[in-house]
Amino acid sequence: MIHGYNSDAAMHEAYFQLAPLAESAGFLYARADGTRDIAFKRGWNATDACCFFQPDKPDDLTYLTVVLDDVVAKYNVDPKRVFILGHSNGGFMTNRLACELSPRIAAVVSFAGAVWKNPLNCPATSPVSYLQLHADNDPTIAYAGGKIFFLGAEYPSAHETVATWASKNGCATGLLATGLTHDLASTAPGAETTVEAYSGCAAGSAVELWTLTGIPVADSPHQPPMNATLASVLWGFLASHPKP
Repeated sequence: MIHGYNSDAAMHEAYFQLAPLAESAGFLYARADGTRDIAFKRGWNATDACCFFQPDKPDDLTYLTVVLDDVVAKYNVDPKRVFILGHSNGGFMTNRLACELSPRIAAVVSFAGAVWKNPLNCPATSPVSYLQLHADNDPTIAYAGGKIFFLGAEYPSAHETVATWASKNGCATGLLATGLTHDLASTAPGAETTVEAYSGCAAGSAVELWTLTGIPVADSPHQPPMNATLASVLWGFLASHPKP
């Protein structure tokens, strides 16, 4: 699990509540803290769009690869079931890892993150099941794409991001509504999260876009209050998509 900018692993664990699920479901759960920048805020050097906007950039690709190597060395890790979940800046870093380490990563969840704007910057060579979770009125990482405070490069929209992964995974169809919904946000009425998906993707992989709708602006659509089902629903997607 990879936290967002100006946060840390402990704060994001308090948000996602993955630790109790790891105990009950029996999976290994690693979480790391990013480097502090000149503003003393933790973050990740993920893509050119987000979020280390200073000359001395940490090599977080190597850092998190070593974290993975360390867990694999110390525990009985199923190489077909290595999953990553990240939020915001951590979602960008999740995309970076999926691009660079695709043979090792089975599935990822990016919550309000994005892949590179230029798909050529994503050298994925092995299918990675991909879930993008994003509020359609997110004011921080815009659903329609953009730039972060006019800094860095442009990041793609949620639809462009899943389209990149559909291309990498060789999906046969366009993005289609599934008719499925989830009730994830605690302050939005009803089942506010719609599910769209590609089909016919290589090696049994999946590419899905889950859109949070109707999140009140006062409830911070970038990181809205979520109900107790969030962890289990996201884990359900990951766990059901091992490497073939």
